[in-house]
Amino acid sequence: MTRCLLAVGANRGDRAANLCTALQSISTLTNVQLLARSAWHETTPVGGPAGQERFLNGAILLNTGLTPQELATALQRIEQQLGRDRQVRWDARTIDIDILLFGDAIIDDADLQIPHPRMSFRQFVLAPAAEIAGEMLHPASGWTIASLWNHWQTAPRDVVIVAQDSRLAEWLANELSRELCPPPSNLVDSKAIKLISCETNSPQPSLTIALRHPGQFRGPVANITSTDRAVILQEALAAVRAAWPD
Repeated sequence: MTRCLLAVGANRGDRAANLCTALQSISTLTNVQLLARSAWHETTPVGGPAGQERFLNGAILLNTGLTPQELATALQRIEQQLGRDRQVRWDARTIDIDILLFGDAIIDDADLQIPHPRMSFRQFVLAPAAEIAGEMLHPASGWTIASLWNHWQTAPRDVVIVAQDSRLAEWLANELSRELCPPPSNLVDSKAIKLISCETNSPQPSLTIALRHPGQFRGPVANITSTDRAVILQEALAAVRAAWPD
């Protein structure tokens, strides 16, 4: 049996009922043993269409004898049974079930990525996960869930943008500045975002946004592979707002 950590969320319909139904369905899967679930956390939607209701998010810890692919398929069936619609990315949903960690596995397939590629910088994922699985290791970063969660409670709000094309990094820094940074003030703002366009040998930032860059980076990293600048900006904004939702 392998220890596995899931993230669940809902912001359409009866959110709590949908989460409880999903939890019950997961607990009845063959070769799955439910170990714990977090409290439900209410959070603001990040990255999707405007006008959505707030989410309830949580985490589920289980042991399973299924393979990662078998578990992913079973979870997708539960999503479909609960009316999940995947036509618009990051749109409102009756249920969302993601595999965050599957033991110490690292999988990078077209249809399955473990650890979840955005979990290391999403506070709405890490807060419930830390309640029930703080000791679990994020194998790609080498940090535990508890360490990642503590990082986002204490880290300065600095973001390094890395790209092989320096002009692309500078463009994104300028675009994010317009969206995120307040006008200059004589007062020190502890919630201000510091954006840096830099090379890979810069000191470790709180968050790295890597644009189609093959390098290995320390700490939480948002890897963006799209060549579409609108998508790049959307994903970068979502990463920063998920890291610092207030």
